[in-house]
Amino acid sequence: QDASRAKQWPAITGYGAYKNIMPNIVSGKQWMTTIEHQTQISHDITSTCYSLNMYGKLDKKIATTQTTLAKGVTVPTINEQLLAVSATNLKARLIDPGYISLADAGL
Repeated sequence: QDASRAKQWPAITGYGAYKNIMPNIVSGKQWMTTIEHQTQISHDITSTCYSLNMYGKLDKKIATTQTTLAKGVTVPTINEQLLAVSATNLKARLIDPGYISLADAGL
């Protein structure tokens, strides 16, 4: 009965690698979550600040999309893809870098 009940779980996803949900990812109750790519975001911020301070404009090498704000004002926006965390890559994404421990993940 436990096996058939486990198959009734919906595909639950989330945002943010909170320690309290890691055991659910390991057990399969939660399929995956996402985290921000902090290294890339830090690089983007550094490159943007350098470009604006040195040249007064964004370097064309900085990838942007256009976002329309209130009153029709359009501004360049920098965004990064989120990183997926699932049972298959939880160790590489969170445990090996030291963000969480094996115990935090329920292992």
